Formats: sequence, C-alpha cells, structure tokens
Amino acid sequence: MNGEEYVPDDLSEYVDGLVFYPIFLSDTVDRLGIDPDSIRSIFDGGCGYGASTMSLAKLFSESEIWAVSKFQEPVPEVRKHLGERLHFSPKKIKDFLRENEQTYDVVFFGKIPSTGLTTTEDYDLLASRVNPNGYVMGYVPVNLYDREMSGNFRELQLPPEASAHNFITVWQKIDK
Repeated sequence: MNGEEYVPDDLSEYVDGLVFYPIFLSDTVDRLGIDPDSIRSIFDGGCGYGASTMSLAKLFSESEIWAVSKFQEPVPEVRKHLGERLHFSPKKIKDFLRENEQTYDVVFFGKIPSTGLTTTEDYDLLASRVNPNGYVMGYVPVNLYDREMSGNFRELQLPPEASAHNFITVWQKIDK
C-alpha cells in the first residue's frame, strides 16, 4: 500500500494492496442460507482486475473460479492468491458462455455496465450454464432483465436490513 497506513472499515479489506468487498457477499450468502462449502464452481463475469474474484475466492474457499473480462486481466496478486483455482479468459461474457459447456454453482456479475445478454436465447444460454438450484448474483445495476430471468430463475429477496439489500440481486435457478 505504498507506506500508507490502512484503517479498516466494515466494508472493505486489502490483500496485497488491493481493495475488495467481501461483506456484501458474505452477508448475502448468510442471509439466504447458502452453504459456502457447497459451492464448487463459480463464473465471475466481468472480473476486471480481480476484486470480485478475490471476494468470491475468500467466501467460497473450496471453489474453482472461471473469470472473464474483455478489457483487463486479473492483476498478478489475484493470480498469486488463487493459483490453480483461477481460470481466466479474455473474452466477452456471452462468447465465453457459448464456447464453454462448463456449468457453475454461482454466476456472478460485478460492477459492469453490461452483461451482453440481451435476447431470450442469451438468457436460456445463461440458464444452461447454471447448475440445478444454482445462483446468479449481480451487483446493481447489472442489466439482467426480470422478464427474461423469470423463465429460468426466481428472484430471492434480501431483507431490508441486509448490508447488500440495495447492492446485490440474487436469482436461484428453477428446476423444470
């Protein structure tokens, strides 16, 4: 951190000088009754330099993470901390989902302007990549459309006192 003294707050942590925000995720997972140990595979769409990837890796410590960003690779510190658990691809979200048949327990969209998912076919593709009873989580204002999501997912409601109530939206895949 370049010699600056870090004063922790209740929303952020630093790892090798990188800030990330695990409290929103951990509070969300806890309040929804999701067992972190049951999550084995995660797709981090729009990972950027890796802040969301680090938060996901900390919370879901047994999981492998497939991180995708068309603009930026995770910084070396993220690679160092995750090692073999990190699988990175420099692609657009939709292209990656089309080209890879891997399925995930959690699909996470961080603070990105667009997922690139716009059509019913795109949302069906997303659903095909989420394991039964798996989750899609997105920081608001992730552009996942309720009408399109409702065919394959149900939105889970966080209570108003949850730290992420206004920040994260969570959907769970519907068994059909």
